[in-house]
Amino acid sequence: IEELAGLCSLSLSAFKRVFKKVYNDNPTHYFTTEKLKKAKELLTISDLTIGEIAYETGFNDPLYFTRLFKKREGLTPTAFRATHAPPR
Repeated sequence: IEELAGLCSLSLSAFKRVFKKVYNDNPTHYFTTEKLKKAKELLTISDLTIGEIAYETGFNDPLYFTRLFKKREGLTPTAFRATHAPPR
C-alpha cells in the first residue's frame, strides 16, 4: 500500500483517503477480497494444492490463508472446492 501511495505521489494517509472515496473500501480489505476471489476461482478450476493456491494468490502462510478463507466464506478452502468444483 505504501508503494502504491508513492506511485500516486500521495502520502499513505492521503492514498487511503482517496482509495476509500473511489472504492468505498479500505485498501487492505479490498486487496484481501480480490485475493480471495482469485483463490475461489483457482479452487474451482485447478488441481493446485491449497498451499499452492495460497502462495499463488499472495498469502505467505497457507494456515493464515485457510483461517481467513473460512472466516470470510464460511467454509474451508477444501470444503469450498468439494462443493463448487465440477466433477473430475
